[in-house]
Amino acid sequence: MIVVTKNVEETKILAKKMGTIIKKNIIFHSQTLLLTGDLGAGKTLFVKGLAEGLEIGINITSPTFNLINEYKANPGLLHMDFYRLDSVQEVFNLGIEEYLEKKAIKAIEWPQLVYKFLINDFILIKIEIISSTKRKLLIKAHGEISQKLLKRIDTDVDIRD
Repeated sequence: MIVVTKNVEETKILAKKMGTIIKKNIIFHSQTLLLTGDLGAGKTLFVKGLAEGLEIGINITSPTFNLINEYKANPGLLHMDFYRLDSVQEVFNLGIEEYLEKKAIKAIEWPQLVYKFLINDFILIKIEIISSTKRKLLIKAHGEISQKLLKRIDTDVDIRD
């Protein structure tokens, strides 16, 4: 799926709608979302919108220095940012396998070092900068549950170019 958003608000709305779909359907409560894109592309903004849809109710901040921020809710949200990590061993030492098994939404920025640990469904969201406000989101589902979620997003979310 490809979605082009014309401004920051549209990107956030797309993510919020995804969060709403996830919240309403228990089968998606352990979903893993991998967010890639250049610095400033909107990965953290996307997670903020997702959290709104999940009704987290807390200001979401980038976990660049903490690496992992955990937000309690139903479902919960684990926001991870591995920009500062250099090796798969560092990700392993954080206990990534335990985090990935938690019943919570896992939103992972800079997930390149995590691929080795993914055994379940996941959605890859690549955010490309088109202009100072416009973004192109390439969204790809891996696994049966993720494909169901992507189909729901494709059917229910109306932000298209």
